[in-house]
Amino acid sequence: MTDPSGKVLLSTDVAACRQFTVSGGVISGVVDTACEHVTGVDVDHGATTVQLFPYLDTPNNGGVYKVWVTTVEDFLAGCAEFGVANGLAVVDCGQVGGNRHGFVPAHSKTDNFKVGDRPIVEIDTIFYRIGQPEALDGMKVHWTDTTGAGNTKWSYWAPQLNVFHEAHVEAVEVGTHQITVADQPGCDVVAVDHGNKHYSGPTTVSVRIASLSRSETIFIRAYCA
Repeated sequence: MTDPSGKVLLSTDVAACRQFTVSGGVISGVVDTACEHVTGVDVDHGATTVQLFPYLDTPNNGGVYKVWVTTVEDFLAGCAEFGVANGLAVVDCGQVGGNRHGFVPAHSKTDNFKVGDRPIVEIDTIFYRIGQPEALDGMKVHWTDTTGAGNTKWSYWAPQLNVFHEAHVEAVEVGTHQITVADQPGCDVVAVDHGNKHYSGPTTVSVRIASLSRSETIFIRAYCA
């Protein structure tokens, strides 16, 4: 866990305590290390959820945190130049060689969240079939954050979470984000619209976030054949 820039490490326990396993694309459990984090059950997919605490308050003025995920092997590689014999046994192995405390952006997935009653900026992509008004669920985009890491987001319907058929990127930080809309099963991308910009076919849209002073939703619309 870091601030949105990835510069400030906020997790306070050693990396070994934060290991988990993945099966079928979802978290399946935590690794028994005698300090593993508390788990729960995801209401949408029945996956295991892992408590993020303990961590420090973010220094970000918008109350935004960034969560990082990578494989054990890639984490150790990120710590290698630091001279750590066992990268999982340390709280912080610095930012040597472009890594973020052991996490190499190109080999990591990230997600953001916000704590507190503060403005929130999000980027939502909605997919449509040409000539049809209904938005499409199950379509994906790839979000690349300001550090060069990112995640895949899927469009879905969850009104209890204020998600209405969007591929939803929440609590983005200041800087330039990339949303990549590619051809995929069920969608040959014909066009992508963002603001007053129109793109033909699959594309990557650059979204510049200049301020977090007010809540805002930035929409991207993708049209499928």
